[in-house]
Amino acid sequence: MQTTILNSSQISFTLQRMALQIAEDWHTVTRTVHVIGVVGAGEVVANILQQHLQKYFEQVPVHTVHLNKAFPEEVAINPATNFTQQFVLLVDDVSNSGKTLLYAMKPLLQQHPAGIKTAVLVERLHKQFPIQPNYVGVSLATTLQDHIVVQVNNQSLEQAYLTN
Repeated sequence: MQTTILNSSQISFTLQRMALQIAEDWHTVTRTVHVIGVVGAGEVVANILQQHLQKYFEQVPVHTVHLNKAFPEEVAINPATNFTQQFVLLVDDVSNSGKTLLYAMKPLLQQHPAGIKTAVLVERLHKQFPIQPNYVGVSLATTLQDHIVVQVNNQSLEQAYLTN
């Protein structure tokens, strides 16, 4: 069984709202905010957020963090960038346990950024790791057997749905 959580127009509105929240929170940052998307649907969410954030900041470069979500021993950010004293927004499509966002921060913490915030389109409330996203499109209380999918088609977000 599949239940739609967000359709494409709701996703678009949600990401616009999230971008405005980010701009309000980081209103003192006038120059650069680095957006880093977790490879896959998180990267698509990051690219769309970046388009909205360009209205508020001078520069919004997009990067991709590559990691194996099941076994994240090696984590790499492309393109390689020095994030020292930079503001970083780490983005993923769904926050399940918090593990992916936690491991994706690993290379960032070694560089001493000025600030790191996290954004997810959909957050599940079953956290196993101490990660609470700063910006959330929608939060859901689900069972552990449920699975959330963000459907991507040609770099656009079609829908987010729940399967069990």
